[in-house]
Amino acid sequence: MPTFIDDPAFDQQFSRTLNATSRGSADLGEAIAVAARITPGDFTSWSTEWIAAGDHARTAAQQAGDPVGARRAWLRAAEYTTR
Repeated sequence: MPTFIDDPAFDQQFSRTLNATSRGSADLGEAIAVAARITPGDFTSWSTEWIAAGDHARTAAQQAGDPVGARRAWLRAAEYTTR
């Protein structure tokens, strides 16, 4: 299995998020972009980046013009901020 983040604990949690893409609870592009900004072993960067992604998804949900788009964004916000 490929490693995305050079930290076993972070990578395992990231893999969980990748699995969430199949349920629509995460976006593959967003998740990979977050992983690229995380410093392995740095819990502050982990938290900061996922909270920022959750905030971005939350804003998208609030600005969505349709209920389906809002639901998808709320699901992503929940996935990204419940770490």
